[in-house]
Amino acid sequence: MHINPRILGLMTIDDPISFTIKISASLKANTKNTDLIS
Repeated sequence: MHINPRILGLMTIDDPISFTIKISASLKANTKNTDLIS
């Protein structure tokens, strides 16, 4: 499943644990998008 980190940030910003887990999964799947998060 493709995860868009920008959308995830909007959806899970109030849940830092899920945010961290989903971003970690996103980074593993989309290493070219790390610059969008950092």
